[in-house]
Amino acid sequence: MIVKTVSPLLAVGAGGLIAREHVIAVGRWELAPMKRAAREAGKQNRLIDLTFGNACQSVVFFDSGHIALAAADLLSMVVEPTEDDPRTLGFGDG
Repeated sequence: MIVKTVSPLLAVGAGGLIAREHVIAVGRWELAPMKRAAREAGKQNRLIDLTFGNACQSVVFFDSGHIALAAADLLSMVVEPTEDDPRTLGFGDG
């Protein structure tokens, strides 16, 4: 029997790690609502920049109200594609 263990930490690129259990949502940086939320969090000292100078790819929302900017595309890391997932059309096994 193979047991798959999941680390409590998720790598977010450029050496940053976040706690999986505290993540409530992940969004793409290029969307205006994500940028707006990050700007507002910055004004309220709730913004964590984990890009380390790299281009931002994802915005992570935590249960504490904090928001983190990540250099990795977290949506592709935390969402496992399924056969009926439209994002995987043309890339499946057949």
